[in-house]
This record gives sequence, C-alpha cells and structure tokens, in this order.
Amino acid sequence: MEWKIYRSLTNHADAETEQEAERVAALLFDASANQVRQILVDIAQLQPQAEQEADLFLQLWGFVRQIPGAAQCIPLQAAPLWAEKGQLFYGFLISQLQAVQAGVPAEQYVGRMRAEVEQVEAHKKAAYAFLPKTVPAWYRQNARIFPWRQDREPYHIWLSEIMLQQTRAAAVVPYYLRFLQELPTIADLAAAKEEKVLKLWEGLGYYSRARNLQRAAQVILREHGGVFPQDIKEIRALPGIGAYTAGAIASICFNQPEPAVDGNVLRVLTRLTGDFRPIEHPEVRREMESCLRGCYPLDDCNGFEQGLIELGATVCPPAGQPQCLDCPLQQVCSAQRQGVPMLLPRRLPKQRRRVEKKTVLLLQCGKNIAVRRRPYKGLLAGLWEFPNLDGHLNAQQALDAAQALGVQPVRLEQMLQRTHIFTHVEWQMQGFFIRCAAEAPGLEWADADALGKQIALPSAFKIFLPDALTEKPSKAAKTGEKLP
Repeated sequence: MEWKIYRSLTNHADAETEQEAERVAALLFDASANQVRQILVDIAQLQPQAEQEADLFLQLWGFVRQIPGAAQCIPLQAAPLWAEKGQLFYGFLISQLQAVQAGVPAEQYVGRMRAEVEQVEAHKKAAYAFLPKTVPAWYRQNARIFPWRQDREPYHIWLSEIMLQQTRAAAVVPYYLRFLQELPTIADLAAAKEEKVLKLWEGLGYYSRARNLQRAAQVILREHGGVFPQDIKEIRALPGIGAYTAGAIASICFNQPEPAVDGNVLRVLTRLTGDFRPIEHPEVRREMESCLRGCYPLDDCNGFEQGLIELGATVCPPAGQPQCLDCPLQQVCSAQRQGVPMLLPRRLPKQRRRVEKKTVLLLQCGKNIAVRRRPYKGLLAGLWEFPNLDGHLNAQQALDAAQALGVQPVRLEQMLQRTHIFTHVEWQMQGFFIRCAAEAPGLEWADADALGKQIALPSAFKIFLPDALTEKPSKAAKTGEKLP
C-alpha cells in the first residue's frame, strides 16, 4: 500500500521561515485495506473522541512513521473521521514544527502521544495477561472432539499438524485415521515405501509434506533412537517442521511454553490488540510469539495453545461474523470495543493466480489407462499424471498427440473440461478420452485397482478418473456428432 504526504506550505517569502512553518495534511486510512485517501483537514476537525481509540491510533501511526521523511514528525492529532459502508476512515495531522500554531508548545503534543502509547501498551499487556486466566478453562469446556486430541503422543500430534496445514479439520479425520492404521509408529513410517506414503496422502495435496514427514521419521530413527526429540531446536531441525509445528508439538506434547502462531492465532491476537499491521510481515508474528512466550501457564501449556487455536477456528473464524458475545476475551478485545473486528486481520493484496491451459490425454486400452511420472522438480514433483500437453488442442491435434505416443488411437470418445486451482496457479484443462489399440512401452498402464490402491494420483488429474474408467458410448454415438 502506498502512502503519500500532502504538504501545505505557508506563504512566507523567507525560505527558512517556510521550512519552519511547514504543515502536513491528514492521511486518511481506509481500514478495509483497499485504498488510501488523502484530504486536507484543519486541526479543529480532529478532536479525540474516546480513550479506546488509542489502540487503532497507535497502529496506524506506526504505518505513518514508515514513510520516508516522516519518522521525526510529531502527531498533532488523530481521530476517526467517519464510517461509511462498513469502512472506518481515520485521520492524522502531523507536523515537523517544534512549536505549533496558536502558541501551544510541541511538548504538549509529545506528551499526548506518549500518554496514548502508554495506554495502548498497558492495554496490550493486560490483554495478554488475561489469556492464561481464561483460555485453558474455556478450552476444556468447549473443545471439539478430534482423534488427535485423545492423547499427546508426539507422532500423533505431529502427523495431525502436518495434515491440518491448508486443510479443514473435519476433512483431515479420515486421512489421519487411515494413515495411522497403515503406519501406526514412526518406525513404520520410516520403513514404508514412498509410494505407499504418497497413496495414503492422496487428496490432501502439497505432497512435499508427506515426503518430508517420512524423511523426518528416518532422521528420528537414525539420530534419536526412534524417540521423538523434546528439545525445541532438535524438533525445529527435522525436515518439514517449521516454527509453528515445532511450537505446537513442544507445547501440546511436552508442556513447554513454545508459541505456535498460525492463522487462527494471528486472527485472535490482531483483533484482541487492534493490530492493523499486515500479518504477512514477519515482525508481526515474531512480536506475537515473544508476547505469548511470557504468558503460557506452565501447568497447562497444552490447554493454552490448543485453546487459542480453537478460539480462532470457532469463535473468531476465518470467514463470517465473529461470535463476540460467546468469546471469553470480549471484555479486553480492542477490535470488539472499537466495532472493527471484520476489518482485522489486515492482509496485503493477493497476487492474481497465473492461468495455464492444459490438454490431458486419457488413453484407455482395454481396462487399463496410461499414466506416467512427473519430473522430480517443480509442481507435483515425482507424482503420477495422465499424459498432458500445454495449451488447448482440438480433437484432431489430440489424436495426433496420442499417435505420437505410440498408442494406436482407435476413436475419440469424449471431451470434458475441468479446472484445478493451486495456490498460485490455475489449470484450465480439457481432457480427451481416447480408446487405444496398443499399450505403448513408454507409458505405465494401470487398471482401476492399481489406481485406487497403489498409484498416488494428484487431485488435478484425479478429477478425470471416474470418467476415464467408465465404459461409455462415444459422444458421436450419443449425439450423432462427427468425430475424427
């Protein structure tokens, strides 16, 4: 987001006097984070309205101070200007004067700033101190029941945390239970064939998580005698384990005051403290981790950590209206007090996804369908796929491409369109179902049983699977359409 300073100079002819008398107009921050508006505002228009507005003032002033040349500016006044269509417009009037108009000494404004800063810091400390008194007890009464909450076995917590990344908890349950049924111990995971691990992971996406899970299991066997390490640095050193996962394991399994700040916790804390900084900035997470580390109840780090996550998942959810009346933190929540919970957390604008067009060849010979390995680098590295080409081909081009693979296409039976969305890429796919007379040696040929039990097929290709293995009359036979 780009901030701009609009300066209004006095009409004094003397350059030195002009510099001394320089005034800076208001900056209006659109708290929906979509835009910044600027307007010239007289200081009389910016009257403070209530003590609770100091929280928002401090956070927005932090943004203003980042503007080149503004770090030394003195905030003369700050207040909400108006609310419109759910957006709160906040204004600042700042000056580089050492003394200001009407003979009011600059020290008065500095004192006001200091008082507001102290008030905000006092509120933040009180809010964090309120967490351990409230969150564990609330969690014990309100926790949802999930299989990974039945014990504190590190393998179980670790597996669930990796699966829960980018995936809803309810959707994870069957994957979690099936995975543990097949690979009940870390030793089993370490010794399993990679293809089996990937097959158990099929449908969860982000397959590098499964590979790192197995690599970490092998490290635990090799370097820790098969026992999951308790030291936070050793946990953090395992493949695929970042700061959040390490903190979750340490706090939940080993009752250590190690913060695990995920999206749920970020949402709770930004609303609790009225923090308008973009949550993508690393310093925001680091500051929250530091504040949390000092307030874990040493007798219940598990309940404290899981309670924060549960609050963010249920009461202060990522989508929809927060349930403020049901929240145990409502009496100290800055966003609730200011009436702006839906404006937080603030995020940086998302980049538009890149769109790629693909043509997928579903080559069927008898009851078998052709698959092949993807390259071991890049998107979906090392996984199975249906043969595919960049761009959208027409029917004849698809048949020619099949012929080039050596499968002896007999007829084109059907064409379907599918879309699959990755984090930063969208695949717009058209799939051609082609009946073939020969199983070309350059491809692998799998039947329904192999595709269902052995071969891990990513969701981007699996969306074609039911059609690919179903005997269908050709499109031409059903519609009379002439196909090559």
